[in-house]
Amino acid sequence: MQIIQYFLVLMSKFLSLLIFSQFIFLAACSPSYSNVAIYDIKPLHFDENELPHLQVLDGKSLHLKDQKEKVITELSGIAWDHDEEILYAVSDEGMLYHLNLVIKEEQLISVKTLNQYKFYSKDKKVLKGKWSDTEGLSLQNHNNGKKGDSKLIISFENKPRILLYTPKGEFIKKIKIPKKLTKRKSFRHKNKALEAVTFHSEYGVITAGEYPLREKPKDIHTLYSAKGHEWSFIKSKTKNSAITGLEVLDGGAQLLVLERAWSGIANPLEIRLSSINTDECDKLNFCQQTILGDFSTADGWQLDNFEGLATLGDNHFLMVSDDNQSRFQRTVLVLFRVSINK
Repeated sequence: MQIIQYFLVLMSKFLSLLIFSQFIFLAACSPSYSNVAIYDIKPLHFDENELPHLQVLDGKSLHLKDQKEKVITELSGIAWDHDEEILYAVSDEGMLYHLNLVIKEEQLISVKTLNQYKFYSKDKKVLKGKWSDTEGLSLQNHNNGKKGDSKLIISFENKPRILLYTPKGEFIKKIKIPKKLTKRKSFRHKNKALEAVTFHSEYGVITAGEYPLREKPKDIHTLYSAKGHEWSFIKSKTKNSAITGLEVLDGGAQLLVLERAWSGIANPLEIRLSSINTDECDKLNFCQQTILGDFSTADGWQLDNFEGLATLGDNHFLMVSDDNQSRFQRTVLVLFRVSINK
């Protein structure tokens, strides 16, 4: 009998310790704290000399909740508003989030939800269904020293189009882009349309299909501007390599491109970051390309479904992943710096 009592006491202490440890873990991930967890983005074996133009600075796994305590998922686009000091993010479900971002000494300290909005149509109705597939995000008037005049540029995938919005999700106008980019039949897949968008001071809005358009060779990616410019480059040879993010490097001549490639759980997930020099193109609009980094889970990189880029200035960028509402994936935010001639 004494042995049984002693065993029960030990079990009680063990269960108490287990519950306490779980409580501490949950508290660390609670939205009332920093909303970030340590995330090791470096590979098992990595020589920094292998990436002369890119330095990965920090990475965090986000545990964000909205104002209704609902977990925020499927972030596909981000953009940093210098004037308002807000990180905007859009989800595949047609939601817009305002986030407070704290970075100190090139380290991600915290990310917290400030507000959330739905996107509205021209007739002031909430976007729903196939009309609400928000993917790419960029900004206008976000770095002019004035508050209150920022505008959001949103690209949509299911119904290919690019629209201009206020930071509260209110429709402003439709942005005119090449007609072929508004037709679903132009794309190789109905769900591989306008995943990425950015804004250039000279060329205006720039976007691209995830895969090359049907009229283009399968191994050549092309970027398109609203003003009719085109820039082509060789896509990653990895199967299903798709453009998921675009940004402008400091100086404006070079564009930062994010490619993501995945072809099933039996194969590695791969990410490519490259710069495209718009000033170094031939008569066929084929441009000089610099591979900044190729990353693969096969090499030990702890990658996820990266889909969004945001510039912070001084050639510092953020990259975010879409967790696809999967228990096996995470929303990961990575901070990196690009060093390349302007």
